[in-house]
Amino acid sequence: MCGVFTEYLTIGLSSVKRKRGNYLMETIKSIFDQSSYEELKEIVVVVHLADFDLAWCESLVQEISRKFAH
Repeated sequence: MCGVFTEYLTIGLSSVKRKRGNYLMETIKSIFDQSSYEELKEIVVVVHLADFDLAWCESLVQEISRKFAH
């Protein structure tokens, strides 16, 4: 097969609401802080919010989008 292929790194994270804090935002921030601009262009971060508290999930989606979406 001929053609140009772009390689991407996909990072999958999963989180649930916890009584003693949440490390998801810190983890995502660390990924962004430790990666160069060139690396970030080739990274896809997939977040799975595995909790039944939809208000919490929606709030976290908004926060993640606000802080990390390009």
